Amino acid sequence: MKFMNYSESFAMIPHILKRNFGGEDGFLIENHGGKLFAAVADGVGGWKSKYGYSAAKFTHQFLDQMRDLILSGVSDPDTLVAESLENVLVPGACTLILIIIQKDTGDSIVYQIGDCNFLQLNNDNSIVLGSIDEQMKSSNIPNMIVKKHQTLVPRIDQPTLYYLTLEPGNKIILGSDGLWDNIFFKDIQKILIENSQSDIARDILIEKVDDVLYQNPTQSTPWSESRKFQKMNTQDGPKVDDTTFLVIQTS
Repeated sequence: MKFMNYSESFAMIPHILKRNFGGEDGFLIENHGGKLFAAVADGVGGWKSKYGYSAAKFTHQFLDQMRDLILSGVSDPDTLVAESLENVLVPGACTLILIIIQKDTGDSIVYQIGDCNFLQLNNDNSIVLGSIDEQMKSSNIPNMIVKKHQTLVPRIDQPTLYYLTLEPGNKIILGSDGLWDNIFFKDIQKILIENSQSDIARDILIEKVDDVLYQNPTQSTPWSESRKFQKMNTQDGPKVDDTTFLVIQTS
């Protein structure tokens, strides 16, 4: 057994126009039964403009239900997601990245629906990434977890599962699309390599996100490069959005 220690740091940076209510993302960190559970959920804001529903309310209810299930002993990701959604009493939709880590071995399952994603930094500074492409229905419509308008019928789009083994010294980031759309993988990798503590890496990433979104919003971003590739836009700049992420450090 490795008997690893874990430290977790989080950041929530709401869209500048959503700061009065905290934005529409949410996150979860729980330790139970020898496992570490961590998740980021991104509420689909289009439901508010289309139907008048609060994406934040849906996302927070969904994560609250998941927390209760974790503390009751549920640890299977499919069961956690399905039963959490079943217990949500408001319509809405979100995307999700969830990791369940067996703390003594580092064996982990990552469950991804939509354009939330993860990055693992290994001890040789190589990275493991989730794939957003296979979680997109089209260029701007991701797979989702849904409680349907009016009927409250649940729908869970096809998830992608990843099986990882964390070693002492590894770091892993879970984040909503606000992070991945605006910060290049190589820049996140560099920040994690240069900063050994999760809270310091988190703080530097917060500064980087603020710089790209609000202080110097004419920089090239993954989002602007993607739009250029699709011939939708030729200008550099960010996709201003809620940005929530977790940094997990093993030792």
